[in-house]
Amino acid sequence: MRKGYTMAFLSILLSFFSFLIIPEKTETRFEGSMTFVKQTYYDTTYYAYHVKGNYIRIEEMNGKKQISRIYIADFQNKAMVALHPARKLFTTIRVNPYLYAANPDSEVIKTENRRRIKGITCTQWRVKNIKENTEITFWVANEQFYFYKGLLEIVNGIDKINFYFMQIPGAEGFMPLLTEERNLLREKRTHIELLEFEKKQLDPKLFIIPQDYKLFLQ
Repeated sequence: MRKGYTMAFLSILLSFFSFLIIPEKTETRFEGSMTFVKQTYYDTTYYAYHVKGNYIRIEEMNGKKQISRIYIADFQNKAMVALHPARKLFTTIRVNPYLYAANPDSEVIKTENRRRIKGITCTQWRVKNIKENTEITFWVANEQFYFYKGLLEIVNGIDKINFYFMQIPGAEGFMPLLTEERNLLREKRTHIELLEFEKKQLDPKLFIIPQDYKLFLQ
């Protein structure tokens, strides 16, 4: 059991250390950090995204901004690890990348409406689905966010809003900085908004599992 644990640990670490050995050329892609708040009927959750090359670190926080879980994703190789800071454990997440297809029941409307969010110009896109009693408004920006589509393919089961965004053609490089989900009576269900945004070079150590974390075998 100890040998199996060690080999699994080394395998995961090597996959993430390969990022340090062969750095990606990312001068035309976004690198930096951003923080979002997600509000629903029942809960408020914060998410911090740290993006470098093909790697993303996602910190999930409760309403008091206390980190409850961390995800490290390699969206090029379709791999993800979850870290539990309170227990200093990590586990691999089985990834089944979802192949998105157009939904004939969804109507996609790309408007010319503009607004600025944290100094970034955004365009309004909407997806309406009468059968599902849903209309979602995305205020999207093109800041070379090529990581976003790859991320959604990995986390396709986490949030249904992702499915609606992936039905929009020509969304490569775009990311919503403000999302509002309503029913067809215009009652708000979900509100996701960018709070902080910074382009900067990140320390590669953010994307490596800490040495004092142990592998949790499910």
